[in-house]
Amino acid sequence: MTIEVVESVVGSWDGVESGRMFGLPSFTVEDRLFALVDADRLVITNLTEAGREELASRAPVEPFVTDGLTVARWAVVSLADLDVAEPYLRRSYEAARRR
Repeated sequence: MTIEVVESVVGSWDGVESGRMFGLPSFTVEDRLFALVDADRLVITNLTEAGREELASRAPVEPFVTDGLTVARWAVVSLADLDVAEPYLRRSYEAARRR
């Protein structure tokens, strides 16, 4: 699975723009990051702790790590679990729009 799979989900959502952050393909709304794609993994950046825990009960979740930086509150899931993660991706998008 690739970034195109994520684009097929978020591409119809209002105001979504794709770009690059942290050297990775990214998705923003109103200039606010809500997701990254790292090879075969999806990074969901705007979940509450409860939302992250709920997602973790449905699919394996890891913190985001890049260049020695760890962002534990970001949820990293396999793109193979995108069907499970999609509602949480939408929550991240909605949270970014409300900021």
